[in-house]
Amino acid sequence: MITIRLLNADDVGPYEKLRLEALKDSPAAFGSSYEEELQLPLGKVISRLQQSTIFGARAEDGQLIGVLGFRREARIKRAHNASLFGMHVSLHFRRHGVGGALLDHAIQYARELGGIRTLKLSVTATNREATRLYLSRGFQSYGIEPEALHIDGRYLDEEYMILMLE
Repeated sequence: MITIRLLNADDVGPYEKLRLEALKDSPAAFGSSYEEELQLPLGKVISRLQQSTIFGARAEDGQLIGVLGFRREARIKRAHNASLFGMHVSLHFRRHGVGGALLDHAIQYARELGGIRTLKLSVTATNREATRLYLSRGFQSYGIEPEALHIDGRYLDEEYMILMLE
C-alpha cells in the first residue's frame, strides 16, 4: 500500500537521495541538472522542503518512492492558478500506480484549497508515458516551447498542459 503525505525538513535525506536519482536517471525530465543539485548545500534542500509543498509517496516499508511538487501563485490576480513540478517515481516502482496516486492527491489538494481554477504543468514533449498519465487525469496540452532544454548536445521541446478544476 502506498501512502502520500506532505514532506518536511525531517524528510531531507530520503528526499535528496530520490531527487538526485531522478536527475541522474531522467535528466530530460527536469530543468535542474544532477551536477547543479549535487552542489546544493543541505540547508538549501531543507529550505526547499520548508518553503514548498512537496508530496511524497512511501512504500509499505516507509521508503520514499515518489515525489510531486505543488505551487500556488502568490499574487492576488493570479492566485487562481497553481502548478505541479518535479514529478518523479523511483524506477523500481514505476507502473505500479505511484505516479497516478501522487497526481490524484495533488489534484484533490488543489480542489480542497478552494479558489484554484487552473492546475498547470510542463513535460518534456518526448516523454509520452508521462503525457499519457496527465491526459488520463484530464490535462490538455496548450502549447509547446521549442528547444526549452539543452541536454548532452540535444535540444528538447517542453509541452505545457492545463487542467481546469472549475
